[in-house]
Amino acid sequence: MSLVQGLWPPSPNNTVSLANGTTITAPLGGYQYVPIESVDPNLDVSLEGFLDCNTFDDSTTAFYNSTEFQEKASESAAFLSLLPPYLDGRAVTLENMIFDFMNVESIHNAAFAKALPTTFLAQARALANWHEYNVFSSPQIGGIGNIAGQTMVLSILNGLSAIVDPTNPQKFVYEAVAYKPILSLFNMTGVAAANPELAGIVNYAGAVAFEVRQPSSGGEPVVRFNFKNGTDSDFVTYNYMNRTGDVPLSVFIDTLAPVGVNTTADWCNVCQNNQDRGCSALTLAYNQGHAAASTKISPVGAGFLGAGLTIAVIAILFGVLAFMGLLTLGRLSKRARKETDSDVSVAIQGYRLF
Repeated sequence: MSLVQGLWPPSPNNTVSLANGTTITAPLGGYQYVPIESVDPNLDVSLEGFLDCNTFDDSTTAFYNSTEFQEKASESAAFLSLLPPYLDGRAVTLENMIFDFMNVESIHNAAFAKALPTTFLAQARALANWHEYNVFSSPQIGGIGNIAGQTMVLSILNGLSAIVDPTNPQKFVYEAVAYKPILSLFNMTGVAAANPELAGIVNYAGAVAFEVRQPSSGGEPVVRFNFKNGTDSDFVTYNYMNRTGDVPLSVFIDTLAPVGVNTTADWCNVCQNNQDRGCSALTLAYNQGHAAASTKISPVGAGFLGAGLTIAVIAILFGVLAFMGLLTLGRLSKRARKETDSDVSVAIQGYRLF
């Protein structure tokens, strides 16, 4: 709400003329009510789809069973054993580092902040950084550990393509996400490898800005990587993708496009899921089409069945598209969803927000 108030501030020109000739200015000095269309989080795989991703779960389990993790758990056991008195009954393990609770309490609870030993918050954050970065990254750019970032690639590339298109009025794209996709993007772009201090949890209100620029010498547009780690920091420009300075847009696209998980079908395949996030509808359509195609009938019957099957398959596909929110029949309805502090997806006058 604060963002849209800044982008579309009240204007005395925001008026409406009534039938009796009266001109009415919108409330609050011309407040602009920006239309918002919500997206069902159970169908949009970019909204923390990793929570239902089976192969991602397998990757996390493998990490927990690794020698590296076991060594880190052993190394940190003494410190973790000191935390229970400060966690209000919460269990603590390296698999479930509860840094967020300690951080929030240290900000808002004066008694907690006074009781917590001086070094404990920094030590807990260091362990949480190590845990989260290893879970939400991968040595390979297309590795399943990067799934949180891979599902964002399409929207990022579409946004950049729209910005450089002189016929497209869209010049700004805003996506609000939890820190997990940001960790994956830091890993995929090589920013974290070159700047180890970024291989960890992003501060509240941290922001990554992919800035599209036209070189003064002309030629292909370039993309600059800027990051602001919280409200009390300034934007810093980082080198990325093994290059110094800005990266040509074509290189940016060629690097990320091949690893993007762009559709629900892609996600269902990559995550080996045939039930969640719309995968069940796709599986049903596939199975029904496959069963119909496999049925043996006479040549005469085939002619009649062919037309009927075509209609049935088209109806199924339309049903699947409508179910997934990719097709709207009739007047578009607004689908509400419960907004959380970790992710929200809406469209605002051509700008797609996550």
